[in-house]
Amino acid sequence: MKFKLYIPEDGKFMQREFGINPASASVAAHTSVCIQIEFIPRTIQSYNNYFLCMDVEGVGESLVEVPVTAKCSVAELQSDRTHIDYGECFLRYPYKEIIPIRNDSDEWGKFEVQPQDETTLVLASIVPEVQTASIPPHSIY
Repeated sequence: MKFKLYIPEDGKFMQREFGINPASASVAAHTSVCIQIEFIPRTIQSYNNYFLCMDVEGVGESLVEVPVTAKCSVAELQSDRTHIDYGECFLRYPYKEIIPIRNDSDEWGKFEVQPQDETTLVLASIVPEVQTASIPPHSIY
């Protein structure tokens, strides 16, 4: 049996907020297929009245509708460091600073280091050890 899964309320193309894997497949009689739904929110909101729908090839459309609910919130991440002062430095000698990032919220937080502006490369090259990471609630990274 060939089936297709989709969430009709979801956006189009690059605006999608739900990823379904597999979105379509075949399943033999008396077997099962595990489905994974990934939530990639674009806005802070509650997602209600969304449904995971299943079409079965040659049988019908929206034969099964499973309610999907989600809530997107944002943790406020902070650092006590407002600037970094390396003092006197030698050319071509690496210097290392640790910048703790704190999550005081009840939500998981995630940070991502943005690429360095090319115009600042003449001053210094910044190479983060970690490009992106998640921070549990009430903890420091």
